[in-house]
Amino acid sequence: MTDVVPTLMDLIGLPVTLERHGRRGRDLDGVSLVPTLRSADHPSDHREQYYESFGDRAYLREGWEAVSVRTPLTPFRDDRWELFDLSDDLTQCRDLAAEHPERVAELVRAWEEAAGENQVLPMADGTPLHWFQRPPHEQRFARPVTLLPCTPTLERFRSGHLIDGRSFEIVVDLEAFTLADSGVLVSHGGQEGGYVLYVEDGFLHFVENAFSRMIEAPPVRLPAQCSRITVAVTAPGKARWSVEIRIDDEVVLRSDDFIQLSWLVPYNGINVGVARRSPVSWELARKYGTFRYSGRIAGVTYVPGDLAPDAFPMMIDHFRELGMATQ
Repeated sequence: MTDVVPTLMDLIGLPVTLERHGRRGRDLDGVSLVPTLRSADHPSDHREQYYESFGDRAYLREGWEAVSVRTPLTPFRDDRWELFDLSDDLTQCRDLAAEHPERVAELVRAWEEAAGENQVLPMADGTPLHWFQRPPHEQRFARPVTLLPCTPTLERFRSGHLIDGRSFEIVVDLEAFTLADSGVLVSHGGQEGGYVLYVEDGFLHFVENAFSRMIEAPPVRLPAQCSRITVAVTAPGKARWSVEIRIDDEVVLRSDDFIQLSWLVPYNGINVGVARRSPVSWELARKYGTFRYSGRIAGVTYVPGDLAPDAFPMMIDHFRELGMATQ
């Protein structure tokens, strides 16, 4: 996967820019596959690669691969590592760790260095517990945040914490609103799933892409003047959302017809005043493209609320109660 971008850049003849405004960026991890595409005899230029998935790890270097043998709920430092010579054992049937302990230690050190450089840590421990209990340091991502119109797309992981498994409010503060203004106020997600709040022809629209099923609240006619639009989303459980829309603190719409988005979806982060990247609504994108808001947005504030009763973190106490009942 890491070889795809350098390969495409090589094929179309574009250099990879690694500096912007005098600041050095990260080098690409992958290498171009073009020499291999042009000559089947060309040796691979991708000679090293780290792997990690739910606590299982491996490191490949020059035809040798070290692979961890993971026991869930035990310290990672206690894992045993196997070693395979892929030049002679492509299916990894013969463990050579006992014969080459120094090579195992070398590859494990290389994995640890790559993990630090590529934000692999902290790792899941190989059990389902990480779905239910997130690391304490992630709690800061569920605090209110205000985004300005000039803010780049808020990163997906950060955006997800504001809505995942919980109730939340989106507060849009407008400046000098007129009925001639139109465009996207907030967009979160893409064609895989998400929601978009936009103004068109004097009406306010809230549309959800529920895993390719489009759900739209009845359009709300906007008054000649308004300074604040609030979308209050309640997560009552059972994968549902209830949506209340307020204009200058007056409730103008309530709907219980929405589907809760959580965990991996939305794939794209939050945009203010424009619908960048993959479109939540193809219909809207075909009509207006990114549909940049023509008016002035002072800011958009996300206020995370209570967790749904069946959200993963809330289920931990429930599982404890079930366990105590069996003792």
